[in-house]
Amino acid sequence: MLADPALVPDCAAIDTTDARYAELLRIRASSPVFGLTTAEQVQRRVAFPLSGPGETPGVLTMTLDGRGLDERWTSVTVVFNGTPETATQRVSGLRGADVSLHPVLRTSADPVLRTASFDRATGTFTVPARSVAVFVQR
Repeated sequence: MLADPALVPDCAAIDTTDARYAELLRIRASSPVFGLTTAEQVQRRVAFPLSGPGETPGVLTMTLDGRGLDERWTSVTVVFNGTPETATQRVSGLRGADVSLHPVLRTSADPVLRTASFDRATGTFTVPARSVAVFVQR
């Protein structure tokens, strides 16, 4: 596949990839929960609320507890959607919470990613196909 000239990315694809990588770096720097340094910190602050039968195959939902560590956000939720379809993930513990798409992603270089959303009434995340969306809770 690497030798197939039809699969060589054009300039627009390279520019979008560069912009998306820069967005991920800004997200990483936006919260100390992305820099946990010990196994104990990870075990205490990272959870997978839908693991097991509640998780959609190909979709992973991870929450990071920012209480006492992050001055901006109580928690961060990351939804990894590796499927070819839009995914919805209901996290009942976040029903009614003040959760929104990360500020960096609200103006993402990828217009599709800007459509990721959270329904406060149901606690449901909606994430486009083959993407990673980061949400923050105030």
